[in-house]
Amino acid sequence: MVGTRDRTLPNPPSLQQAKMDNQIPVTSHDLPGHLADVADEYDTGMDPYRVGWHRRHIHFGSYAPGETFPENRFRKLGADLKMHDRAVVKMVEDVIAPARITADSRVVDAGCGVGGTAFHLAETRGCRVTGLNISHGQLKTTRDEARSLGLDHLVDFQFSDCSSEICLPDCSVDVIVTIEAACHFANRARFLQECARVLRPNGRIVGQDWVVSGASSTQDYEDFIQPLCESWSMIGLESAASYTDKLIKAGLEVEEFEDFDDRVRPNIVIVDSTMNALQLAVFLRGYTDKTIMWIKRFQLLVRAWRAGHFQVHRFCARKPD
Repeated sequence: MVGTRDRTLPNPPSLQQAKMDNQIPVTSHDLPGHLADVADEYDTGMDPYRVGWHRRHIHFGSYAPGETFPENRFRKLGADLKMHDRAVVKMVEDVIAPARITADSRVVDAGCGVGGTAFHLAETRGCRVTGLNISHGQLKTTRDEARSLGLDHLVDFQFSDCSSEICLPDCSVDVIVTIEAACHFANRARFLQECARVLRPNGRIVGQDWVVSGASSTQDYEDFIQPLCESWSMIGLESAASYTDKLIKAGLEVEEFEDFDDRVRPNIVIVDSTMNALQLAVFLRGYTDKTIMWIKRFQLLVRAWRAGHFQVHRFCARKPD
């Protein structure tokens, strides 16, 4: 996987040519209904994430043993803020560890958000990273940030519906990273097939995603997970077994599929406390449709998580030689 080679990724086809050749949407307005909703969500709803969670990373943190927050007393101040920010970055390191990324690696971040993973890899590994996203709002943010950080020689960001087609040549990538993004994809099986196509032999996909507990019944899914999915713009969640099955059917060898729940459970205190703060704000100042939407989302997430039906898993799969 690692060798001495030109660190510049092959230029993907132009977006207009990609649309003509592969029917890949050029704008979020061209996306199918579900993905248009996801794109609109991240085009217009970034402030709660960037102000209330982390400026660069829109995913859970990975906490070390013993790191936690007192229930219902979390305040993002001082040491708590530092611990949270450290955990969010640690999540990236935990996810990418099996891929053994070096400066020679060619990396794709599928569902790149506002670029946190891409920037972290460029800054810490010196590798070339292409971020893929369907949100034009996020893409503008990442491109502006890349220029301000002086990293635009190492990172680039492209519009791409990863659940349909990844606009890169066959066998052109060493590592694909996806963190809490594929849960939004319209077709995860297709996405993993595309990963297998663009990965070089012995290349790896490493990821972290929301999953449903394998112990959950059909009724549990309908009661806890389906409402959660509808609120968070997701078609559905995989179990660890169904995710593994899709990786294997895509032609990938699963090396790890790990329950991350112990390391991410402190996040539930943050989510729960934020929900309580929003409810207090509604009581004191009235409500907006957006505020009510976020309260409902947090309620459903906390409910499913505390009941044991929602989990977070990390995985690594390799393309055979």
